[in-house]
Amino acid sequence: PAGLFAALALADAGFDVAVVGPLPGQASDRRTSALLGGSVLALQRLGVWERLRPHAAPLRVMRLVDATGSLLRAPVFE
Repeated sequence: PAGLFAALALADAGFDVAVVGPLPGQASDRRTSALLGGSVLALQRLGVWERLRPHAAPLRVMRLVDATGSLLRAPVFE
């Protein structure tokens, strides 16, 4: 997400940009990304949020996963 945002911001500033990576659907690890309010605001200022909004959903639950080996599980945030 950070690289895509940087490409959008640079393109908005008039730079020629190229995004290099796997084509959609070719490399999926089934993870999602959460955007907080500041990120949404930045995407609004770049004029792209309205195109992304139909593909977004509010974050309802967050589960923290770590590899510490702790006996206590991380809490679920709702």
